Amino acid sequence: MTAGYDIVVPTVGRACLGSLLDTLAAEGVEARVILVDDRPDPSSPLLPEGPPPGLDVTVVRGRGAGPAAARNAGWRAASAPWVAFLDDDVLPGPEWSTDLAADLGACGDEVAAVQGRIRVPLPADRRPTDWERNVAGLEHARWATADMAYRRRALVALGGFDERFPRAYREDADLGLRVIDAGWDIVLGRRRTSHPVRPAPWHVSVAKQAGNADDALMGRLHTALRDGGYLGYVNLYTIVNERGIWPLEFTCRFGYPGYATLDPIQKTSWAELFRIMVSRSRQPFRTRAGFSVALVLTTPPFPYTRKQVFEPVRLPVLFDASLGEDERRHLHYGEVGLQDGELVTSGVYGWTLVVTGVGKTLPVAKKRAYDL
Repeated sequence: MTAGYDIVVPTVGRACLGSLLDTLAAEGVEARVILVDDRPDPSSPLLPEGPPPGLDVTVVRGRGAGPAAARNAGWRAASAPWVAFLDDDVLPGPEWSTDLAADLGACGDEVAAVQGRIRVPLPADRRPTDWERNVAGLEHARWATADMAYRRRALVALGGFDERFPRAYREDADLGLRVIDAGWDIVLGRRRTSHPVRPAPWHVSVAKQAGNADDALMGRLHTALRDGGYLGYVNLYTIVNERGIWPLEFTCRFGYPGYATLDPIQKTSWAELFRIMVSRSRQPFRTRAGFSVALVLTTPPFPYTRKQVFEPVRLPVLFDASLGEDERRHLHYGEVGLQDGELVTSGVYGWTLVVTGVGKTLPVAKKRAYDL
């Protein structure tokens, strides 16, 4: 029986690609798997030992222009009525292909896409790191192409992914919005896919800030975000010197350590703020006047990870016993844990603690943070 879909996987040749292909082969997937080789240097074979036995694999050359362009190259090489996009770092669950066929078979003509259910396994013995929490957001992301199936005719009608999005960020949401605007529906399927958290460098959070440029592009392309009355935070990142305040970028999410910087000057509680956002209330958002300065306190192995260098974990975190309750409210914990009732270091990167200081002027706020 011929599958009614092709599978498209954009890849830069990461080792996890082999695990994905082995999983598809073990399940006996009959669909054609189109790998888009988006490596900057394709001089060596993408699969040196070839694909797993029994798996129908076609390799298409990408332009090294990012996942949006790579996915476009993949679906244009496809011929089946549906195109199932998978990222190269996911592991489809048991019966994935059977469940996908059921998902597609249940779609009426009004449905252009069916999204899979993503699960991100997190450590059970400690708090997740900032990077792990970032990846875990995929479990609730709308239209994430980690596991997303589109009708090929819908992709043709809309021109596929907008290649002006050069990163794995917002390009999937942009396509989803255009599909909805064109009158189609996007539904949630029953198939399940695991998205393990891959190792990342210590500076991954900084690198991810580049996606803010894609937020700005989304704002220009989709007037619905503005005209629809977007309600939520907007963080404006700036450089401040003796000549003035110079805006760099903005983000509409609760970043780290941004949330700690905001907390001391925010009168409205986080719970109330989320209630206002969800209910789309016009209730005022209350803040305190002044400035807040945050210092990130790191411990070894920062700026590396414990996967790169050996450093002890579970080191005691000690405080001056004279710290009062108000001072302790300016301590925002990161990669720490409890051992025998004592606070200790934990995690992978050494992002241990954020200390904040507030004041009517920036120098005063900075001094209070350092004094603490």
